[in-house]
Amino acid sequence: MALTFGANTSDRVLVTAGTSIDNQTAFSILAWIYPTTLTRNRRAWSRAAPSAGWEVTEKQGAIPNADAFEFIVARATTSAEAEGAAGTLTVNAWQCFLLTYDETNGCQIYRGTLTAMLAEISYGTLTTGSGATAEQTADLAIGNINGVSPTTAFQGRMAHFQLIARRLTLAEGQALQFRPRVVADTKVFLSLGYAGTDTQPDWSGTGNSGTVTGATVGAHVPIPFRRSGPLYVPYTVAAGTILPQMMQHHHAA
Repeated sequence: MALTFGANTSDRVLVTAGTSIDNQTAFSILAWIYPTTLTRNRRAWSRAAPSAGWEVTEKQGAIPNADAFEFIVARATTSAEAEGAAGTLTVNAWQCFLLTYDETNGCQIYRGTLTAMLAEISYGTLTTGSGATAEQTADLAIGNINGVSPTTAFQGRMAHFQLIARRLTLAEGQALQFRPRVVADTKVFLSLGYAGTDTQPDWSGTGNSGTVTGATVGAHVPIPFRRSGPLYVPYTVAAGTILPQMMQHHHAA
């Protein structure tokens, strides 16, 4: 399954900040999303506080970079920033995004679809930034800006969110694109909607579960997922009825 956001501007999944995800100087996000409407400055993911943290924001109506993501990580001197060129985020289609950051390379954004492997996008703005990575201690908000003033909900569905405490290579991201699974340094692994709108279990083993506010259950991205080890197929939707499959195929990870 997936979670649908945007009916209310406060929709979100909130992962309470913990030491396992604090103050990362290198990290990656892998996620499957299905935007239905693009509105300027809606947040897809964020660990932002004033002058600190990181966020991924929709850019709509901005010239020349309409319909794109902006990925920003605060640094002591100049923030790292990657903003996609116009049209690098589309509506009514499942897209896989890999976002990576470290202090040497700054921010990178890779995009794939159900029929195309992840590849680096074209950028409108790309700045590595300088200085130490700013402290990140705010709660992790999925589908909104934060848990204190949640007023900018993402509009659409999200099926998978994974936070890894290192910069993945493109090849590593491609290996996870159609088989999301727990790999080394995974700190958050959420199959969004798998547990309905109850607490979203974190399969990474670090206990970073998410609390749902406002979001509702929607149709899943049509790919399997892995927690680790054997392959699990998630719920599917047929004629509006949820059919639990949970079919386990015994083969190597």
